Amino acid sequence: MFKYFVYLALAADVGFFFVEEWIAAQHVFKDGLSWVQVIQGFAATIDTAAWVILLLMFELETFQLSDASLTPSLTRSLVAIRGLCYALIAYACYGYVLKAFALADYQAVMMSASCDYIVKGYGVLIAVDEYQALTPENCGALTGLVYLNEAIKALATSATFEDVVNLARIDVINSLSWILVVIILELDVWLGVEGRLSKGFEWFSWRLKIALYIILLIVAGYWGWAGDFLDFWDAFLWILAFVFIERSVFVWEQDKAGSRSWAVYS
Repeated sequence: MFKYFVYLALAADVGFFFVEEWIAAQHVFKDGLSWVQVIQGFAATIDTAAWVILLLMFELETFQLSDASLTPSLTRSLVAIRGLCYALIAYACYGYVLKAFALADYQAVMMSASCDYIVKGYGVLIAVDEYQALTPENCGALTGLVYLNEAIKALATSATFEDVVNLARIDVINSLSWILVVIILELDVWLGVEGRLSKGFEWFSWRLKIALYIILLIVAGYWGWAGDFLDFWDAFLWILAFVFIERSVFVWEQDKAGSRSWAVYS
């Protein structure tokens, strides 16, 4: 039951990320959002949605569906859905990279009167994908060394900008680490189906995944330390979800090995 609560919470995160990125897009893409820019504006939403669907595919194949129910047509359908999910996940990773590079559009300037930018409709970058309007109340903090992005009319304090740059890099590291996890998991499943899962590969696979999960735990901890609760919560839920998936894959592999042994000795 707890497992399905985790899955439901992850599905809810798709909505939370969409709201967060929708609000940010109103500022970043004031002139309209083209189809090419959708991945830059909604990378987290697309990424999370694709991962949720992929998670359900793993759950179906390794836990819910019996071998007898996995007909060739159903197997092809599941493979096609997984392929689409992987394409979207890779596309989302590209979106995170674009977001990180887009921060290069901010230029360091010395400013004595940022309040002059209020009438020009400038906003204030306060976190990744989070902006607020520049007002007489907050413009006083934007003096001295300030980061300015004239293209999207945004300002940021030096401390905030450095935090956002670090968080944008963390997004890329997190995305790449999860992609590597799922590649190894796919190999586990594929080799298990083919009956070619060797002890040597199991040893390598398990240790590589441990290293990747450690990286993901560090990333989650960094988000928590930085005060980015939604990303921290989402990362924590995904690690929990993959604990369940890893267990399902392990049991599934043991069942496969048992079936093959029975076939040999029967």
